[in-house]
Amino acid sequence: MLHLVRHGRPLVVRGVPAAEWDLDPAAYDDVWALRASGRLPTRAAWFTSPEPKAIQTAQLLTDADVPAVRRVLAVHAGEDVVLVGHGTAWTLVVAALTGGPADVDRWRTLAMPDLITVDT
Repeated sequence: MLHLVRHGRPLVVRGVPAAEWDLDPAAYDDVWALRASGRLPTRAAWFTSPEPKAIQTAQLLTDADVPAVRRVLAVHAGEDVVLVGHGTAWTLVVAALTGGPADVDRWRTLAMPDLITVDT
């Protein structure tokens, strides 16, 4: 079964891209309520968007490891992996995997559709 969780309420910071917003600490109780609701599976493989608010939501929902792209790459080591998603998220993924800053200029020039390739 696939379970899709929308992240908790973010802490909106004017002038900062939404992809960089953290989870609002005032929203923690809402996330913990979902965790305690019994609606989530007790055993599951957890993955998340690389956005801080999504990672923080997932970390509050489970004691299990919550790696994002790195776990997918580890499971499929030696294979080509294709992820389809959002340009903002992929910009953050590239920065995390390469250890560099988010390439905002590259993000602005992404077409729809487009492709970014990272040698992992």
